[in-house]
Amino acid sequence: MKVVNNDLTVTISREGKADVVKTIDMVNSGYDKGGQYMYFKAGVYNQNNTGDADDYVQATFYSLEKSHTNN
Repeated sequence: MKVVNNDLTVTISREGKADVVKTIDMVNSGYDKGGQYMYFKAGVYNQNNTGDADDYVQATFYSLEKSHTNN
């Protein structure tokens, strides 16, 4: 994930496959206020509450990197 001004870009990289890149203009999102705290969480948050004992979610992360620069 990369944020520059109001542009949020997410890149998904998979071995042996082309990268998937999506950029979203956040200007009308309500989250484009300067100086506001932002954070990133990696995980799986199952929203299925059917109670089925076989329900599960899975995520595999082989690498996560974070950086922060002030431009």
